[in-house]
Amino acid sequence: MTRFILASLTRVLLVTLLQMQSLVTESFAEIPTVDFATQIVPMLTKFGCNAGACHGAAAGRGKLHLSLFGSAPKEDFDSIAIAFQGRRVNLASAGQSLVLLKPTGEMEHGGNDLFDDQSEAYRLLSTWILEGAQWKTPKALTRFQIELMPVADKAQGSKADKRQGSKADKRQGSTVVLPSVQLRALAEFEGSKQEDVTRWLSVTVEDPQSIEWNESNHQAKLLRYGRHTLVARYLDRVIPIQVTRPFPTLGQVPGKSVSKSNNYIDQEIEKTLEELRLTPADSSNDEQFLRRVSLDLVGRIPSSEERSDFLLDQRVNKREILVDRLLSSDGFVDYWTWKESKWLQLHSLPNEAPALEAYQIFLRQSISVDLPRDQFARQLLLARGDSHQIGPANFSRLVTDPRGHAEQVGRYFMGIKIQCANCHNHPFDRWTQEDYHGLASMFARLDRGRVVQDLNRGLVTNPKTKEPAFPKIPGDADLTESKNPIADFADWLLHRKNPIYPQVVVNRLWYSMMGKGLVEPFDDFRNTNPPSHPKLLERLAEEFVEGEYRIKPILRKIALSQTYGRRSQPQKENPFDSSHYSHTFVRSLPIEVYADAVFDALNEIKPTDSPRQRATQLLDSRASNDELDAIGRCNRGNGCGENATIAGQLSTKLHLLNGPFLNRQIAGIGQGIQDQFDKAQTDQEVLEKLMIMILCRKPHDREMSGWVSQLTPLDGAEKNQWTQDWLWSLLCSDEFLTNH
Repeated sequence: MTRFILASLTRVLLVTLLQMQSLVTESFAEIPTVDFATQIVPMLTKFGCNAGACHGAAAGRGKLHLSLFGSAPKEDFDSIAIAFQGRRVNLASAGQSLVLLKPTGEMEHGGNDLFDDQSEAYRLLSTWILEGAQWKTPKALTRFQIELMPVADKAQGSKADKRQGSKADKRQGSTVVLPSVQLRALAEFEGSKQEDVTRWLSVTVEDPQSIEWNESNHQAKLLRYGRHTLVARYLDRVIPIQVTRPFPTLGQVPGKSVSKSNNYIDQEIEKTLEELRLTPADSSNDEQFLRRVSLDLVGRIPSSEERSDFLLDQRVNKREILVDRLLSSDGFVDYWTWKESKWLQLHSLPNEAPALEAYQIFLRQSISVDLPRDQFARQLLLARGDSHQIGPANFSRLVTDPRGHAEQVGRYFMGIKIQCANCHNHPFDRWTQEDYHGLASMFARLDRGRVVQDLNRGLVTNPKTKEPAFPKIPGDADLTESKNPIADFADWLLHRKNPIYPQVVVNRLWYSMMGKGLVEPFDDFRNTNPPSHPKLLERLAEEFVEGEYRIKPILRKIALSQTYGRRSQPQKENPFDSSHYSHTFVRSLPIEVYADAVFDALNEIKPTDSPRQRATQLLDSRASNDELDAIGRCNRGNGCGENATIAGQLSTKLHLLNGPFLNRQIAGIGQGIQDQFDKAQTDQEVLEKLMIMILCRKPHDREMSGWVSQLTPLDGAEKNQWTQDWLWSLLCSDEFLTNH
C-alpha cells in the first residue's frame, strides 16, 4: 500500500510539474512539443508494444490493435487517443491514463512492466497527453544512419582480435570489429537538426548463440567467430547490420600463396576470407571434381569409363572441356528441367494429362536452347490460350485464386514471401498489405480454366479497408489506370535496370552449385536477410543481364571458379567455417538424384536391358512411384522443394537400412558380382573396380587391406554375399549419399 501511495504521489508531482512547464512555455513563441509519429511510435516499437506477439498481432491484444512495428502511425494514434471515446488517455489527469498505468504495472497488464514513472518513456507519454494528445503531420525522416564503434575489452579477445580492431571504422554495414561493438543511431528529420536516437532503436539478433545484445549500453558481444547479422529498426527503416569477428589464426598458412584468380567470383570470396583470416582449402583432385560437377550439372555420377578418360586427359584445360560437354548434354537438359519443375512446383491437374505434357515440353525446350530467362519469364506471366497446347499458360493454372497467384509470382520471380503481408504489413520486410493485395488484384480477372484468358470482371478485397484492392507493383507504382497491369508488371520486373529478377535467378544457380545461396534461404530476399557477399551477387546479376539472361554462362563461370573447385575438407586452421566458402560444403543428394545414382552404379556391374525412366525425368510429384515415395520423395503440396534429400528423414534412413529399394537391386546383381570375380585375377582387383563404379575413386591402402583380409577366407556363395553386403555399405555411406 505504501508503495502504491508513494508511486501515486510521485506521478501527481510529475504531472503537476509538466503542467506548470506547459503554462510557462505558452508565453514563448516556440512551445516544445512531442510528436506522436516520430517519438511515441519508436518508443512503442522499442518496448515491443506493436510486435506480432502483442498489440501488433493481426487481431490486436486486449482490444487494443496497433499496426505491426508502427507501420501505420495515424491508425495507432486513432487506436490510442480516439477509440473507445479516448478512454486510454486522460487529458485532465495524464498520470491516470491507461497508456501509463498499464506499462508501469500500476494496473493489470497482460504484458510485462515495461518502464517506470522516472523513465524518459513515461515523460514523453505524459508530455504528449498534457499537450492534448494531438496528431500532427509527421516530418519526413530525411536521413538515418547507424554507426558501428569497436569496443576494446581487456577481459576477452586474442591479440589478433585487438590488432585487427585498430582497423575498424565508423560506418554502416559490415565491418571488422573487436569481440564487442557499440551501435549509435542518428536521425535527421525535415527542417530539424540531426539527433541521436539510439535509445529508441529496436535491435534483434538473428542468432542468439553468436551475438549477445546488451540493451543498456547498445553493445553487441560477438560470441563466435565469423560474420553475423543484427537487425535494427527505427520507424519505417529496417537495416541489417553485418558484424564480423575474425578467426584467431593468421590469414594463411606460412609459405602458402594466395591465389591470383582472374575469376571475379574468387576475388570476391577471397576478400572475405582474408578479412576473416580464413585459410582456403586445397583444390579438389580430378576424381573429386569430376564427381561433383557431374552431379551438379547433370544429376548423375560419372561412369568408370568417363573417370578413366578424364584422368588420362593431359590437356591443361580439361576441366573447361568437361564443363562445356556437360552443359551441352541431354543429361543437362533432363536434370535442369527437373530442377525448374521443382522451383515452379509443377504438378498434374486432375484428368488433364495434356496440360502437364505441354508444360513439360515447354520447360525442356527452354532448357535445351538456353532460352533467355527474361523471355521465359514473360511467357509464364503473359501466356494465354489452350493450356493443353500452350505450355507456359499452365503457370497460371497451378494456383487456384489471385492471392495464390500473387504468392507464386512473388516467390518465383522476386524471391519474396509476400504472403506474410496478407493480414498485416510484413513483419520482416518492406511489403505492406496494399502491396500484397495490389499484386493479387492484377490476377483477379484471370480465368484459370483449360483456356487461360482475361475477363472483364473480378476483384480482390483488401481485408483491412474492406474495399476492392487496386493493381499495384509491390513497393512501386500504382497501376489503377493500367489497361493491362500484368503486362506492365512484366515490363517493370524485366527492365534491364531492375536487379530483382536477375539476382533471384543467379542466386538460385549459385545455390544449386554451391549448396548455399548468397542469399540464404535462396528464395527469401528481404532487408533483414542480407546476402553474404553483396558485391558478388550484384556482379553475377550484371553478367547475367549482359549475357542476355542465359543461365549456362553463369553456371560455367561458377563451375570453373577456384571457389567451386576447393576440397570439402576445411583446413585445420578453420574447421568450423560453415558459410564463407573457404571449402566446398558437403550436400546430401536429392532423393531422385540418389535413386538414379544407385541405378547407374549397379547397372555398371550388371547391365540390364529393361527400360527405366530416370527419377529426374519424373516431373510430376503426384504420379505414383513406390520406390521414390518409400525413400521420401517430396510431395510438392507440402512445399519441401529441393529440401527433400536422402539424409532428410528418419523414414528414409530406416528404409535404406532394410528396405526393398536397395535390397532388391543389390540382390539382382548377384550374377554380375560373380562374373567380376570370374574375370579378375585377385579379389583386390574386383574391390577396386567396384569401388570406382560406386564412389569414383580407388580404395585407400588401409581400406583395401581390411577388406581383403575379410574377403580372402571366403569362398563361392559366401564371397558373393559378403560383396553384396559391402556394396550395400558403400551405397549407404556418407560418401555416396552426398556431393562433396
